[in-house]
Amino acid sequence: MEPGAYLDEVNLAETYEISRPPLREALNQLAGEGYVVLYKNRGAQVAPMTHKTMRNFFMAAPMLYAAVTRLAERAGHRPCRRSADHAVQLPRPHGHQHGQGIP
Repeated sequence: MEPGAYLDEVNLAETYEISRPPLREALNQLAGEGYVVLYKNRGAQVAPMTHKTMRNFFMAAPMLYAAVTRLAERAGHRPCRRSADHAVQLPRPHGHQHGQGIP
């Protein structure tokens, strides 16, 4: 959802297969954290992106990615990991012999 987008409670409730009261509670929590703006009798809107929200996102993103990876591993999915078998071999500089200065 893009910053500034209006949120349709009915559509969100159907999409996430929940009733509207728990959805409203979630929106209230998101509003308390600054991610959603609530308008009395008019619904909710994704909060505009500010320097503070961007900084918070980029601070939290690595933690979220790590948590998702752990959950995927527990569910039996093997995350992509770099290995020597899949490493890209870069060409050596002209005239370079293995073991002389540049690894």
